[in-house]
Amino acid sequence: MIPGLSEANIRKQAGGNSFELGKDYYSNRAVLTLTRRGSVIHAEVAGSEYEPYRVWINFDKGGLCSGECSYPYDRGGWCKHFVAVLLTCLHEPEPQPLNTIPA
Repeated sequence: MIPGLSEANIRKQAGGNSFELGKDYYSNRAVLTLTRRGSVIHAEVAGSEYEPYRVWINFDKGGLCSGECSYPYDRGGWCKHFVAVLLTCLHEPEPQPLNTIPA
């Protein structure tokens, strides 16, 4: 989904222990929605607040360009919600509906 994306690159850009926390969020399926429109990804991630955190990522054929999360993270690098979204993009490149009802 995002050119050049790898766990090593995500770990390198994540601040503090954000990578491990984000990996836990990914494993626990905290990424509630993930939508791609062209070169922009929008996602909602469950967190400690009632409302999910909103993440957006902008990329081009060279890879990740910019992004932001509504979580007030100011420790440098990417927050755990951003990491969880990137891991979802990496391991589940074609977004699947998370709430499907069997026929």
